[in-house]
Amino acid sequence: MGLSWSDVKDWKSSYLESQAERLRAERAKWLQGASDAEVAMSKLASSGAGVEAIRASLRRKLAAIDVCVNKLSELMMATSQACDGVWSVQTRILECEQYAETHKLRIRKDGGVESQPGKDASGDDEKKLAGKVSEVLTYAGAVDRRYHARMQAVAMNRYASPETHKSASPGVYNFPQAEWSATEVAVWWKALSAAEKQDLIAHHPEMIGNLNGVDMASRDQANRILLRRKISQTDAEVRTLRAKLKEQNDPNASGKHTESYASPKSLEWAKKRLADLKAVQETLEENDKKRQKDPKIARRGLVYMDDSKKDDRVKVAISTGDVDHAKHVSTVIPGMDNVPSEDIKDHVKNAELVRKHAVAKGKTHPEDVATIAWMYDTPQGGQVMSSKYATKASHEIGSALEGLHASRQASGAGRAHTSLLGHSYGSTTAGKVAKMIRKGVLDNLVMYGSPGSGVKDAREYNLDRGRAYVSGVNTNDAVQGIGPDGTFGKDPMKMKGIKHLANNPDNDSIIKVYVSNSGVTSRYAVKGTTDPFARHSEYLEEGTESLEDISRVVVNVPVKGEK
Repeated sequence: MGLSWSDVKDWKSSYLESQAERLRAERAKWLQGASDAEVAMSKLASSGAGVEAIRASLRRKLAAIDVCVNKLSELMMATSQACDGVWSVQTRILECEQYAETHKLRIRKDGGVESQPGKDASGDDEKKLAGKVSEVLTYAGAVDRRYHARMQAVAMNRYASPETHKSASPGVYNFPQAEWSATEVAVWWKALSAAEKQDLIAHHPEMIGNLNGVDMASRDQANRILLRRKISQTDAEVRTLRAKLKEQNDPNASGKHTESYASPKSLEWAKKRLADLKAVQETLEENDKKRQKDPKIARRGLVYMDDSKKDDRVKVAISTGDVDHAKHVSTVIPGMDNVPSEDIKDHVKNAELVRKHAVAKGKTHPEDVATIAWMYDTPQGGQVMSSKYATKASHEIGSALEGLHASRQASGAGRAHTSLLGHSYGSTTAGKVAKMIRKGVLDNLVMYGSPGSGVKDAREYNLDRGRAYVSGVNTNDAVQGIGPDGTFGKDPMKMKGIKHLANNPDNDSIIKVYVSNSGVTSRYAVKGTTDPFARHSEYLEEGTESLEDISRVVVNVPVKGEK
């Protein structure tokens, strides 16, 4: 008999989470036993029948320990895989229930679908939901069978090749596997010793830097190594391309550098990539220097970096504060036309301004609040009319937040109160994240200066009700609500189920504009400006009501109208 809808609705990933941790702890005890036995054996310096008998006994003990460590390791990883599967089932159930609610339907205990009492739902919608329910049950059955198969394999000693206690990482893979979820990575990473982790960071930083499920402090270490390496490599690439182009344009050149063709475009992209990488380095070093003078200043961390696309700008995320342990973690996402070389410093400072005010509003210790300034592949110029950049980035950011959740659960830090803050095009990206993210990861969504919410109905967000917010100035923000509904989602200012934060960052009669004079930027107050975008970037400015309200959300302090 297959699984029923009522069966899978009772599934809870938290139980498997705790079991995986128990197995990890038990594995650690047995490994310590192996270490103790090795120490005892090393102290047997004499000879004789009695000593040899002791050595033989210790060898048998070590062999038995190897068997236990291998079995515990396989059970631990199998349970973490099942935990991830159940988590996915929980999220899919939520999405089915959201669809039912937004389409006048309900799901019976037996998994059947029908119209809500007194409502006349569409037959097509009913068929679509029935298909979704069936997919959930099929997926849940696969999760159940896979876990059972791995348990049976352990019982019959038919699991992965056993290792000894002298292996690099006894009982588990030495390197992360491509098919692993963030949950599996987190459990695997927690099971490694400190020395094993440091060896991977030092010698294989490319594996660790963006690996969801690894703690952010370790990712920062790996990415800083990679950053130095990539700057050196890209600098050499720029010099080589310049030499090639020079010789290609010189009829009398020796041909030393022209064994392969170089294009001006390739040089231009290499220069942009180098500028991006150096800006990231400068942003980190600026903080490092300040911390040398004042250790109380929160540390910045390089928790994500991707320059894999040679004809694209570097994607980067910089944290401030201890993301792995803070009670409140917020991720700030910018809008269009943002690139690291020009904007990463300001973007990080904006995120830190939110953190500063959140600490004040929450009357909490600075260590309790951390932020992540995330710079994705933002659209440039006319690209802003396509939502594909938001869709792509939503998967990257959502997966990273799920990885942080998994890492904190595995480490024992527990889940953080998590907020996602999106400005302009970044608000559409944030809305799409909130729609696809797994259940229980995200607490709040805040959109400001938003062209579109990323959804058609606020109930599509995988959030508790009433945890989606919007802020939009009354005048001079032409971006607000401009996105087409079909791709950008509805205007969050006009959607039911979304709470409004302060919509007047500043006095509407006073517009702040920026004028550059010989490279120096000054701020002037101008009344009656006709610039339709003059107020679009004011939401996180010091002294604004919108910044105050957004900061309240970040630390779970009620805003106006909340209790």
